[in-house]
Amino acid sequence: MNDLYLKSGYLNVSWIEEVTDKNNISFIIIVGSRQIGKTYGVLQLMLKEDRRFILMRRTQTEVNFLTNIALNPFANLDPTIVIKKDSEYTARIDKISEESASQIGMVTSLKGIAKIRGFNGRVFSDLVYDEFIPENHVVRIKDEGDAFINAIITISGNRELEGEKPLKCWLLANANNINNPVLEKMNLQIKLNDMIRKHQEFSILKEKGVMLINAAGEAVINKRKQTAIYKAVDTESEVMKMAFGNEFAYNDSENVVKEDLKQFNPVLDVFNSFSLWKSKHDGHYYVYKSKQMPKVFNNNDRGRKELLKYMGNIRNLYYLNKITFYDLILKEKFKSFIDVN
Repeated sequence: MNDLYLKSGYLNVSWIEEVTDKNNISFIIIVGSRQIGKTYGVLQLMLKEDRRFILMRRTQTEVNFLTNIALNPFANLDPTIVIKKDSEYTARIDKISEESASQIGMVTSLKGIAKIRGFNGRVFSDLVYDEFIPENHVVRIKDEGDAFINAIITISGNRELEGEKPLKCWLLANANNINNPVLEKMNLQIKLNDMIRKHQEFSILKEKGVMLINAAGEAVINKRKQTAIYKAVDTESEVMKMAFGNEFAYNDSENVVKEDLKQFNPVLDVFNSFSLWKSKHDGHYYVYKSKQMPKVFNNNDRGRKELLKYMGNIRNLYYLNKITFYDLILKEKFKSFIDVN
């Protein structure tokens, strides 16, 4: 039975926890519409179950913001919980009483983890990585995917080798951009793209120890469509699509279709990224997975310049809708490589 949502329409994180426990899932990735209970529900579970956990954000600036009482994510959950900075890279999550303050968790940033000396991550059972997919205007972090893997390794330590349960990782984000370094590092982009096509809201990848959730939260979203902001602004803008939907607003699905590759001739390949094919019939082009071809370009700046010199009309073909794409991921790789919007 699918109990992904509560009667209120918000995410049922307790049900997600039950499903992941039954299937030995260690990574729960929840993306989707804004304000449908992703962060609230997971933090509520941490408090309810008395978990010792790490709340991680991408940058140290975000960590510093959370120490402001007005931005405390626990304010509506438990007013006795405060966040206090205790080092250059960390902040304490404390539950306070008249007599004392007891630490229940820690806040740090993606790269802050690597800079903490003498860190014993094994005292924490859960990691909550919030807002792991940034909005498009946010500055990217160099080698962000690798930094995420290193953070998991650092926090996990040798716990599994010594018979302990693995770290449980909750990755939470709005549906901003499917081409995210963390999703790429975990090889989840193609699966997530398939889920979007099928309007599938969750999938259990037991062999990977992953539960992938792309939550629409329609009941909550339908209520929010009656709010003042929804009535006042352009509902087709990227930011509104991201706020009120789960189809990744900054990824354009136009011209994403499955074509019969037998009806195309190979043109070129960008190494380990994508290949370009030309139709045998009407002259349009098709971007597919990287394939071995006689004409190969390196996936770097020099390769880009050489390709644009070799095929000077490729940008015009894109703008004239003369190119179709196997999936969203390949479309974004193509756009990024030839530098078009």
